[in-house]
Amino acid sequence: MLDEYVGLADDRPERYRKVIDRDFVAKVDIDPANVLVADPADPRGQRALLRR
Repeated sequence: MLDEYVGLADDRPERYRKVIDRDFVAKVDIDPANVLVADPADPRGQRALLRR
């Protein structure tokens, strides 16, 4: 988890999901649904996501 993103509002361009979408997904041929991005609002839930 990137704790520097904890607490940012969903509409902020610095949100990790927005950074990944803008700087990675938009530039490569990949379905955004196949990109797993951590949710800083749910740090415990991220363990399950990363273990998939």
